[in-house]
Amino acid sequence: MKENNANENFETAFSSPIPLFVKIKNLIFGENNPELVFKITIYINLIIWLIFLIWHTLSYFAISFRDIILVEKKINVEILILNRGSELGYDPSVFMNRLLNFHSFSIFLWLLIFVGIAFMWRQKLIFKYFIGIPLILYLILMFFYLGFPYYKEDTTFFDKTMFFIFLLNTVFYYIMLKNKNSDKDSNFFTSE
Repeated sequence: MKENNANENFETAFSSPIPLFVKIKNLIFGENNPELVFKITIYINLIIWLIFLIWHTLSYFAISFRDIILVEKKINVEILILNRGSELGYDPSVFMNRLLNFHSFSIFLWLLIFVGIAFMWRQKLIFKYFIGIPLILYLILMFFYLGFPYYKEDTTFFDKTMFFIFLLNTVFYYIMLKNKNSDKDSNFFTSE
C-alpha cells in the first residue's frame, strides 16, 4: 500500500510543473502575500527590474558575440561601438572593454536588486541594503566608469525615467513599511 502511494505521489509531482513553480516561488518570496498596495509597488519594481536586466544581458551578449553577429547578420557591432565611443570623446580601444565590463557588472547588480525585491515581498526592511547599495554602485559605474557624456548622450529618457520611478517607488514602499511596522510596535503595548 505504501509503495502505491509513493508511486502516485511521484507521478503527481512530475506530471505538471506547477507544483515545482509554487515551491520555488514560496522559497524565494515566502508563503505570505503582502497587502495590495505593497504588491502593486513590488510588481512595478519587478517590471522595471526585468527591463533593466534584459537590456544589460542583451547588450552584454551583443558585444561579446560581435564576431558571430558580423558573420551571420553582416552587422559590424565593433565598428559601431568604436565610432560611438569616438563621438563621445573616449579612446576607442578602452571604450569597448569599459562598456562590456559595465554591462557585466550591471547584470550582477540587478540580480542583487532582485534579492532586495524578494525581501520587499517578505516585508523585511533589509531590502533597503539589497536595493540601495546596488543602485548607488550602478550610478557610480555609469557616471565615473563610463563617464558623464555616456549618461547624457547614450542613456535614453526612458531609462532615466524608469530608474527614477524605481527609486521613488522603493522609497514610497520603505516609508509605507516603516509606518506599518511602527503602528505594530505602538499597538504591541496598548490593549485593545
